[in-house]
Amino acid sequence: MTAYTTAQLTTFSLTSEFFSGQLPLDAPRLLATLPAALLAGFVASIASQPGDTLQTCTSADGGAEDCPVDPSSSESLSGPPSALDLALKLGWSGLFTGWEARLLQMEVIVVTQLQVYDAVKHEVGL
Repeated sequence: MTAYTTAQLTTFSLTSEFFSGQLPLDAPRLLATLPAALLAGFVASIASQPGDTLQTCTSADGGAEDCPVDPSSSESLSGPPSALDLALKLGWSGLFTGWEARLLQMEVIVVTQLQVYDAVKHEVGL
């Protein structure tokens, strides 16, 4: 499992259970699942951003052009920089470059996925 999937499903499961416990029994499920899905999208987006930035910087299909640093300007003489070298070169701010746009995109995707997931799970009695 990736950081994205782990963060998404763990956050959704824990927060939807919490919100469900705070609502009256006759309240619509959406009142628990929608805020849980929004929070899960946020957590998943932030948790997976550094890895996605590193993947973009080391991509063989030209994605390195979108990298906030030049991955080819490594001090290493033994070839391209390792993921650790690249992460150190990027620093925290570089690893989270573009997170705002990614957050908006991930919220739409994650909320939709988790609402469908919860509806199917509920229909089969889980």
